[in-house]
Amino acid sequence: MIPELHISKVQSNLYEARLLDGKEEIFPSEFYESITDAIRGVAEDFPAEISEFLEVGYVDVSIGTQWVGKMKAEPAALAEQLVNLAAAVWQSQEERGACVRQSA
Repeated sequence: MIPELHISKVQSNLYEARLLDGKEEIFPSEFYESITDAIRGVAEDFPAEISEFLEVGYVDVSIGTQWVGKMKAEPAALAEQLVNLAAAVWQSQEERGACVRQSA
């Protein structure tokens, strides 16, 4: 099983990064000022003997399995993918909700 990095927004400029193996935490949660910092920080500290890959998610979306080396080299690009995907999902749900309300 590939470990999972779950990032969630706690408040403005505070993000929690949780590393999970299934439902079990691998390490205690850490807090960062941005999604980019969370991706970079976890990648830099993650032991290669556990895995060279992590499933990366934010809120309820995932950008899939990522190589830890890429997470170190391109954390801002991965953070942008997560935010854009989360925004697209939110917008789609809002539009679908509006359509359902209009047709009812």
